[in-house]
Amino acid sequence: MTVADLVAKLNTMPHDAMVVVRGYEDGVNEVDRITNCKISSFSIGRDWFYGSFEISQGDGQEAVFISSTRDDIRD
Repeated sequence: MTVADLVAKLNTMPHDAMVVVRGYEDGVNEVDRITNCKISSFSIGRDWFYGSFEISQGDGQEAVFISSTRDDIRD
């Protein structure tokens, strides 16, 4: 999904609706952080519970990271 795809989809939603992301174990958290980052594909197979990409410190594909500051609690 690109930013343009996301914006188009969001424009079909109620503009006063809260935006949420999945919680760690259960429930949801409000999105309160949107940042730019670079990502790269994992070079080797990973277990199913890992994501398809990792945050890259160097070169990588431009991406937008949408999250909740509540995610910081588990880091």
